[in-house]
Amino acid sequence: MAGIIKVNQYQDFNGNTLFTSDGNGNLTTMKNNYPAFNAYASSNITVSGNNVSTLLIFDTEDFDEGSCYDTSTGKFQPQTAGKYFVYAGWKANDSSSTDSAISLYIYKNASLILQHQIGTDADYFPTIAREKIVEMNGSTDFIEIYARYRNDYNEVVGSTSSTYFGAYRIGS
Repeated sequence: MAGIIKVNQYQDFNGNTLFTSDGNGNLTTMKNNYPAFNAYASSNITVSGNNVSTLLIFDTEDFDEGSCYDTSTGKFQPQTAGKYFVYAGWKANDSSSTDSAISLYIYKNASLILQHQIGTDADYFPTIAREKIVEMNGSTDFIEIYARYRNDYNEVVGSTSSTYFGAYRIGS
């Protein structure tokens, strides 16, 4: 025997709304994946020098639910404890035709937690991207992204599609 239950709001035993319906089949869920942000570099960023790590400051936000990303410092610092899916990518701008390498670093509280490097061919504009699940305490933990090049890449190309940094909460 099948049955139909019609409601517009579902709550847990403590009265917290889990999700609602507008009556047209559109659901609004609680904000499980917040805080969340996505930012990008609106213009090219000059990398400090050959084999020198440079903090990337992504100066433009697509969104920032929870005001957890600072466009002036490049820090992601959520005020909600939990596990976060953190991702970043940057595109290199080649200044000559020499083979080279580029690296992307994810730092938590000024300590390296992920490094990725790729070798490149001459006259190539590579994009490097990485992601990591990171436990954050919700009060003092912060994440920053760094770039490094070897040989001829002297700029990070600023654009919405190739130089970005974001994160969202996936659970407690």
